[in-house]
Amino acid sequence: ACGRSRPQAEICYFKPDERKAGGACVTVTGAVKKVDDFTRRVTMADGTVIPMEDIIRIDSALFGDGSLSPDGDEDRRSPASPQ
Repeated sequence: ACGRSRPQAEICYFKPDERKAGGACVTVTGAVKKVDDFTRRVTMADGTVIPMEDIIRIDSALFGDGSLSPDGDEDRRSPASPQ
């Protein structure tokens, strides 16, 4: 609305397995629709809902050349460095 575009982000998060212990790291890329501090969830434009406590890393142009991890440290990597 108001002609604003939604911020694009790549979010890597832990998705628990619904049937057994463990889970998988999942990466979604797209527009962030909503960040709800009260319910502690991030909702993507495609409807994906991600609990904030499960987020491992967020990469977005909003953070400049790096990414932001939950501990607040910026992860500044050059494109040639190993990941």
